[in-house]
Amino acid sequence: MQNNLTNNICILVVSCDSYKDLQKPFWSSFDLFWKDCPFEIYYLSNTTHPKYSKAKPLLVGEDVGWSKNLKKALESLPHQYVFLWLDDLLLKEKIHTERIEQVFQNALEKQVNFLGVSGKPQGSVFVDQYMGELIPGSLYRVSTVLSLWNRGFLQEFLDEKESAWEFEINGSYRSDIFPRFYSTHKQEIAVHNAVIRGKWRRSVLRSLKKNKIDVDMHSRKVFSWKEEFVFFLKTIRTKVLFLFPKSCQRSIRNFFKHGI
Repeated sequence: MQNNLTNNICILVVSCDSYKDLQKPFWSSFDLFWKDCPFEIYYLSNTTHPKYSKAKPLLVGEDVGWSKNLKKALESLPHQYVFLWLDDLLLKEKIHTERIEQVFQNALEKQVNFLGVSGKPQGSVFVDQYMGELIPGSLYRVSTVLSLWNRGFLQEFLDEKESAWEFEINGSYRSDIFPRFYSTHKQEIAVHNAVIRGKWRRSVLRSLKKNKIDVDMHSRKVFSWKEEFVFFLKTIRTKVLFLFPKSCQRSIRNFFKHGI
């Protein structure tokens, strides 16, 4: 099974030169919690090479926007599927490789266009023990957070003008005409959302320090206590949103001026 998976799936860590200071905590966390990762790893950036011996550089040159950079990188990959991993999502728990291989093998057999592994949102239609289907109209039917994509489909699906945030919002609407969008029933990979709007979250820094993972504190600011509290409230708001019927979650999110 492993040969089939590693021949068809790779991991693409999406970064840029302005986030190069995240390399040390990202790779340290990765090596700590997934040392036996069997998949090829590529590091997308502008001109910065990965500081991890198991990762291959995928340099796209001048920063021309999130989607356009990603589309250019995808053209260079030989794999049928790509697992997108943003560089500000730092592992916080051990990954059980055998479990991930089972989930990914199941995804290949289903010929998924998209599979989110965060467990949020959950699928509306039960498919099997691993995943459910995200029906058209689902909130965040498209996500950049830890997601497995059919590479060819993603290349065509990307709008080169969109930021990562716009891709998630607009892409969810755009996806409604396409089949085979799925989500795992539970969180399969646990990560810290470490950097928000370019600033470190205080709670994440404490966790990294506990695991003896170094951070360059000179390259970016840290959330104020007020910003940390506001972010916490937003996470609660999102959890409450997921309690509403799936059919009206998008409408409720759009009711708020800045979205959720």
